[in-house]
Amino acid sequence: MSRWTGVTASDNAFKMWRRARRMSQLTLFDTVILGILQGLAEWLPVSSKSFGLFYLLGFVRVEDASLAFSMSIWLHLGSFLAALFLFRSQVLMALRAMFGGGNQGRPILQYLVVATLASGAVGVPLYFVTKGVFSQNTGQMVMVFTGALMLVTATVLFFTPRLRGDRVTGDVRLSDSVGIGSAQGLAAIPGMSRSGLTIFSAALLKFNGEASTSLSFLLGVIGVPAIALFDLVSGAGASGLEAIQAIGLGNLAVAIIVSFAVSLLAIEFLMELSRRVNLSVFVAAVGLLAIFLNLPLLLQ
Repeated sequence: MSRWTGVTASDNAFKMWRRARRMSQLTLFDTVILGILQGLAEWLPVSSKSFGLFYLLGFVRVEDASLAFSMSIWLHLGSFLAALFLFRSQVLMALRAMFGGGNQGRPILQYLVVATLASGAVGVPLYFVTKGVFSQNTGQMVMVFTGALMLVTATVLFFTPRLRGDRVTGDVRLSDSVGIGSAQGLAAIPGMSRSGLTIFSAALLKFNGEASTSLSFLLGVIGVPAIALFDLVSGAGASGLEAIQAIGLGNLAVAIIVSFAVSLLAIEFLMELSRRVNLSVFVAAVGLLAIFLNLPLLLQ
């Protein structure tokens, strides 16, 4: 007797979940640590993707650097949900404007659409290049490469406070959207901080500190799920599906919950810290540590 389609679909989903669980390369401890790292680092301009990548390559010993890169992308989902929650009023205004529900959210909608398109134009080619380079190199080489780019991020962070002006969020223009979105696209490469680059770009355009931060994290509400979905269908290097299997669906759920909770608990402190303390020295120190720990292994 044939089974109903609904039962078959349910069975297939269950089999996929069990397969993902068996293929997981992470323990529950690893998952919690990665969730905490993501929940903390996302709200600081320090390249949260790099910290996840360092842990996956250096401690979990994921052998495929391309796979570790994809895993680090999917581990952003918890902080994405936190950003969605925190910026829900702006997102709702943009959605209302999209469906003709008023003009108040139209500037935000225009900013999100144009900046996301600019981000994709810059980030998609860099994503493919990164996947190609990572799939052909060892974890040590990738960590040296990422550490070197963290020095670029540190330089950007050093100059950001010196560039800010007095423009506010409501002043955002089409050219601003292109500039900030393009900066986010550069963050497709690990080591380049998404928030650091977008805040720097906004400061370069003379937005004040609060506006720069808001524009950065509001754009992340679209950018993070977009890159995750692209990773799922791109076919470049290790696929998004392989990354989900390597994390494990149960572990991914735990990481999302942990990073979401940590984000909500720590965001005010972390954002105040980033406003008061220039983190360029910290980022440079982490980058140099990654280089000095791994470069001797490459030279052996």
